[in-house]
Order: sequence, then C-alpha cells, then structure tokens
Amino acid sequence: MIEKNELLHLICSKDACLGILGYSHEQLSTLFGAEFARQKGYDQKNPHHCYDLLHHTVYCLVSVLEQMHPNERDRELLLVAALFHDLGKPQAMRDKRNRFVFYNHEKISAELSLNLLKEIGFCPEEVNKICFYIRYHGVFMPYKFHYELKPKTNALPIDLKNAQALYRDLASNYPGNFTLQAFHLLSVLAICDCAAQSKEVYIGDRLVDTKDNKIERIKAIQSLLNDQ
Repeated sequence: MIEKNELLHLICSKDACLGILGYSHEQLSTLFGAEFARQKGYDQKNPHHCYDLLHHTVYCLVSVLEQMHPNERDRELLLVAALFHDLGKPQAMRDKRNRFVFYNHEKISAELSLNLLKEIGFCPEEVNKICFYIRYHGVFMPYKFHYELKPKTNALPIDLKNAQALYRDLASNYPGNFTLQAFHLLSVLAICDCAAQSKEVYIGDRLVDTKDNKIERIKAIQSLLNDQ
C-alpha cells in the first residue's frame, strides 16, 4: 500500500495524477487497494457520465488540483477525498432499465475509505475529514433553480432558507467545527465531480440536464451562504 507522504506527493502533480490512468490493475491494487483497482475500465453506463470510472476519478482529482491554491488550508485532504470519492460505486451499482445507478455510493465510498486511509497513514482527524467530504459530495444533487422545479418531484428550491438548512445539517455531521471554509471545500469537490461528467445529459432523446447547470446550482448555494 502506498504511504501517506508518497500519496500526497503523487496527487499534487497534474502529470502524476494523469499518469494513474496508465497503471495496470495490479499496480492500482498494490498502491491503492483492490476496490480502487476495480475502477479501471469500469463502464458507468449512465447518461450523466461520459468516462469510465477511473478516468472520471482522475479528471475530478485534476480539477480539484487546478481549482485550489497550493497554500489553501486542507487542500491535500480534499485531493485525497477526490481520489477516493467514488470508491464504492462498483458495490453500489444497480441496473435500472439498462443503465447503471449508484444510489448511496457516497456512504459506501466513505466506509471503504475509512480503513484504507488509516492503513496509508492518515491520523484519525484527517481520516474523519476526508471521509466527511467523500460521504457528502453528492449532497447538492436534490437542489434546483426555481424555474427548473416540476410538480411531483423531490427537488428542493435553491433559496437562502434551504441553503441554511443544508449548512446546519452538514455542520451536525462534520467531525469538528464546521465553517464556511469546510463548506467551500465540499463545494469544490462537488463542482469538480460535475466537471468530470457528461456535458449534456440525455434520457432517450430528451435533454434533462447539463454539466454547466449542475455547477451553477452549487455556486448559487455557495453564494447565498457567503452573502448572508
């Protein structure tokens, strides 16, 4: 298994991150564990995704690397979270009308990452923070702009009341003092996750979403909390 310092050195270089795509299954398993190695060549078969799982993970990781300032607090922890954020997708996968869905994969990914991160050498505080970001990186998905809301859906409107409720819910599950910085980090991971997805999402012939819309929703929630 890769050691902590070696891992942090690896994921702080764009070229090294992209180099992960060329690793064999055996190399991935040796460095990051067998569950991680399952991502190589894993077809997600989902309209939200245009890459196999390993490419999606690496592109998300590179996006985090590019978005965060080198001196930003907890940057390294968020990069580790990006590397393992979809670790549980193969276990969570269900076939739904000839496409894959991954309900609850965030929770499974966090659970799988827990012992893995300890083995790599992260301390309990670091492990808990990383697993928090993994566990909640999909928390923005139910939120929609008002003009997007449709009858008989479970979507939540993007407004200050719901943004504050989301913040409180996240704060109650954060391992420590939850701040706007911690919310910012989670938002960055969610945005970078979206950035590594399909540009347009079609169900049959119907356009149901776009990558840009997903990102703008997250930024809108961020803005509401920053401005209060």
